[in-house]
Amino acid sequence: MTLPDIIDYPLPDADSLPAAVVNWQLTPSRCALLVHDLQPYFLAPYSPVLRSHLVDKAAALLEACRSAGVPVAHTHQPNDQTAQERGLLLDFWGPGPSSTHRPAHEHDARLSPVAGEAVIVRRRYNAFLGTELDHWLRERDRTQLLVCGVYAHIGCLMTSAHAFMTERQPFLIADATADFTAQEHRMALEYVACRLGVVTTTNAVLDLLGSSTAAPMASDESLTQVRARVARLVDLDLSQVGADDDLAALGLDSMRRMRLVDDWSAVGAKVDFMDVALAQTCSDLHDLLQGGERAQA
Repeated sequence: MTLPDIIDYPLPDADSLPAAVVNWQLTPSRCALLVHDLQPYFLAPYSPVLRSHLVDKAAALLEACRSAGVPVAHTHQPNDQTAQERGLLLDFWGPGPSSTHRPAHEHDARLSPVAGEAVIVRRRYNAFLGTELDHWLRERDRTQLLVCGVYAHIGCLMTSAHAFMTERQPFLIADATADFTAQEHRMALEYVACRLGVVTTTNAVLDLLGSSTAAPMASDESLTQVRARVARLVDLDLSQVGADDDLAALGLDSMRRMRLVDDWSAVGAKVDFMDVALAQTCSDLHDLLQGGERAQA
């Protein structure tokens, strides 16, 4: 078995979602976005129109999550895997992505990871299995997982199920995922909605992330989330930014501190630039958000 030759069907819309069982509410301060396998190899079977719709939805989610400070991870299957790396997938799907047989269409730059985003190299359906995804989520204190990408009834479903079984709430985005057929796509949506998570739409997520009433107040940010903001600004991994590390030594200069003030102001925080300029550590910044004493130089 190999990937289908051509996939063409209309993506689901809000009126065609399966009935919800749980009423979990997506919370920006708790969630992370997983962009699952949106590589040219896996997108190649899709008709140009379907592929365009899917990529546009995923790109909109990426932009909104980045603006809202929601952490983003991308799964990626490497080219030219050995038979041992490929394992039993070889029997079902062949050798997988190749550096010499590339799809005709180009990778859409809007889907490319930016500094501070994780690239999870996966070799099995479940993106948690044998990867750092679990650790990445725990380190960022994220207990909800937004899932978009391909293929809905394979990797997206298996990964969502693992999230559920490790006490994380999965949100599968119906019109930002795609599958081999409309029937298999529908099966995945129904299984998630009935057994393990929430099925939603791109517009619903964008509305929530863009809503001032739904967006998290900066005063609610945990110390881990403050560290994550700083890490993104200085292009470091979260593990490289300690609570009491010197911010200047990390590279948080005045321009980046101004960006920090702007970002917090956008979500309702009343922080003065001079206070942020005098803060020496992430702990100092967290204290400022909680209304603590002004950081001392």
